Amino acid sequence: MTLKTIFLVLLSFSILAFEAKLERIRGNVTVNGVQAVKGMKLAEGNTIEAKGKKSLFIVRYSNGAKYMLRNGKLILKEFNINESKINLISGKLITSIKNKTYKKDKFIVKTRTASLGVRGTKFWILESPKDTYLCVCEGVVSASNKNYQTTVKKNEDLHIGLTSKLSTQGANSKMLDMALEDFREMGEPVE
Repeated sequence: MTLKTIFLVLLSFSILAFEAKLERIRGNVTVNGVQAVKGMKLAEGNTIEAKGKKSLFIVRYSNGAKYMLRNGKLILKEFNINESKINLISGKLITSIKNKTYKKDKFIVKTRTASLGVRGTKFWILESPKDTYLCVCEGVVSASNKNYQTTVKKNEDLHIGLTSKLSTQGANSKMLDMALEDFREMGEPVE
């Protein structure tokens, strides 16, 4: 066996070993319309929904990426060792990505109005019919809509409309406190 063959075999095992699981469930949570159970393995294309104000789920990837969705719906478009893409349809998404988990902007959250590229951070998104609200608690998020792009840093927030100009500001204390509480509940307190 050549070194190249050995490398390709090892690479394929590491990609095959990459997985996502439901780490925690509270309330009415479904995967593709079927009642979810703790420990359930997820696949690309899965639609996960937490129905009701008290409902939530936490997903953990084998590389340590972790997120929680409250009272909402998302689709796992793609996830592997190199890149992950989530379509957030509705709800509140709380995300913790350790530095160097993914290369620059390779963990992507898409909403109706925005695309958010993550660079090792903790951030909080509220997707509503009006807009996408982003609050960054650690690190940096690259945010864009159809016409503009900006960078959102720690303790900043942003309301993102489909075509509106993007302007960051200091996160208001009420929203920041709600985000910090969600991170504590997820077991990922902000330092």
